[in-house]
Amino acid sequence: MKKALRIIWNIIQVLVIIYVALVVSFMLISNKYGYAEIGKCVINVDNNEFLVIKKTNDIKDGDLVYYYSIVKEKYRIVYSNVKTIGEDKIYTLANGEKIHESKIIGKSYRSIPIIGFILNNVKEKISFFLFVILPILIVFIYQMYKFLIDINYKRIKE
Repeated sequence: MKKALRIIWNIIQVLVIIYVALVVSFMLISNKYGYAEIGKCVINVDNNEFLVIKKTNDIKDGDLVYYYSIVKEKYRIVYSNVKTIGEDKIYTLANGEKIHESKIIGKSYRSIPIIGFILNNVKEKISFFLFVILPILIVFIYQMYKFLIDINYKRIKE
């Protein structure tokens, strides 16, 4: 029983370390518009939703596309259906906007609400402490405790 609990605790520690590394990397990796960009994907965590947008140039009339737009003096990712595509790569969207191909990100690839909620909320100080600092601090304190017990055990054994 004790061995099984130790294995479970070790798995939890590894998962916490991976989780913290991913959260911090998503906070640090950003493109010129302020969004995380990994390879051919852009990550959007607005509206408590983790949305992976796959960059593509294969866009046709009627496709739902995501693009950069300025909303309240900040770049935001907005979506709309393509009505028509002009010869000069100007897209006319269903919402009436006309945008150049360079502002188009691509099409939606995958959406995960729970991860988006966590990533959206770790931007605040208290949430960053609860979701990032506290879990890694618990793992660190446990490892220090284990290290001190090992040192004490070796000292007694000698």
